This record gives sequence, C-alpha cells and structure tokens, in this order.
Amino acid sequence: MSHTIKSKSRLVGRVRRIKGQIEAVERALESELGCADVLMLVASVDTCLRSPVLPIASRDIVLQRCQIFDRASQL
Repeated sequence: MSHTIKSKSRLVGRVRRIKGQIEAVERALESELGCADVLMLVASVDTCLRSPVLPIASRDIVLQRCQIFDRASQL
C-alpha cells in the first residue's frame, strides 16, 4: 500500500473536509436551519463525495509502472 502512504496527507485531509461538511449538515438540522440552507450543505457534501479519489492514489502507480516499462525497454 505504498501508494496510499505517499498520498496519506492528501487523503486524510480530504476525509477531514468531508467529515466537517457532514458535521455542518448535522448542526444545520439540529438548529432547524432553513430547507434551502440545509440542501446547499448537502449538495456540497455530495459534490465532494463524487469527486474522484482514485487519481490521487493511482497517478503514482501509473507513473511507477511507466518508469519500469521505460527501463525495461532500454535493456
């Protein structure tokens, strides 16, 4: 899992942002904030969850494989 170790700080940061957004939705619901405001918060969580996580981790893997292939083709 070296690819996750290299991207750990970015992945942890992203999870913390998602957690903060979800907590904001919870606070909004508990304080009976208006429907439009709650929906706006929910939409921001939805957008964050839909953005790709894979490229963060897979980019390093692809680059490593390309470098290995390049080295092998030079032999």
